[in-house]
Amino acid sequence: ACEDPFQEITKFQLLKAVSPGDAFVINVSRVEKRRVFSVEGFEILFVKKKDEKGVVWEVLFPARKAKEGQAFQLPGGVKAILLRKGMPQVMEVSKPLSPQYFDRHGEMALPPYIQKQRSQRHTCREDSQWYQTAWGREWGSCASPTASLHFQKEDLE
Repeated sequence: ACEDPFQEITKFQLLKAVSPGDAFVINVSRVEKRRVFSVEGFEILFVKKKDEKGVVWEVLFPARKAKEGQAFQLPGGVKAILLRKGMPQVMEVSKPLSPQYFDRHGEMALPPYIQKQRSQRHTCREDSQWYQTAWGREWGSCASPTASLHFQKEDLE
């Protein structure tokens, strides 16, 4: 039988095991508020822009009750149409969605286990501060690698 090469260790055990010359691969992007609620009450997570204009997006949302071609009204006068169900789901929006749009109308896409502890559907203003990695520099992610939230900049020095 093979030994399991993976084991659960603490942050301090990991840092102690690191030797000079070892490398960490880190994601330096900051998390944008890309979770948007439609007027109809659907929660839509805009994951990845599919075109230069920013009108076609890969999304995650509960599409069981939705049909391809169905339209949704988003905040800021934006209309979204479900182009494709399945994985990835694809939507087209009536106006380009910029970082400024998401900052004004979006929320952080917190992991379900954090959201569930709060017993509320919407996130708080402070979430855009604490739900970032210590080394994030450029905007661009729709979620944070939560294990990274345990580390501080000093840990990587």
